[in-house]
Amino acid sequence: MKLEPTETKISIIKSFFNALENKNSKELVELFSNNAKFTRPQNSLEFPYCITGKEHIKNYWNSTFKNYGFSNFTIEEVNRNAASDTVMVKYIVDMIFKTDATVNKTLTFASFVFNKNGKIEKYVEIFYPLVKTAI
Repeated sequence: MKLEPTETKISIIKSFFNALENKNSKELVELFSNNAKFTRPQNSLEFPYCITGKEHIKNYWNSTFKNYGFSNFTIEEVNRNAASDTVMVKYIVDMIFKTDATVNKTLTFASFVFNKNGKIEKYVEIFYPLVKTAI
């Protein structure tokens, strides 16, 4: 059975999350095109604004996996831009800090832009730590 283009993209997105959960940077970068861009607009020293190319993306994730683990990706919403090859995903993930095993839930909005070969050409991620507060 041949998957429809949107189903194929969602399958690739699920593979992306699976690779993150398994800390598999090799599998992860195979989902990207050679000149892919990975962008986090809320940059900091730990999270650079933009990374270009599979090797840089792989190095970034290898470094990240040393300090963090990820589990329980809960996709809350998926939207496809009918005019482009972009899929937007809203999800919550448990982010585990390896220094003290603290688990933080993070609300994330991500856009995946695919090229004609079904590879991720651009990935933009904006995340917000969810913090419990007393009211």
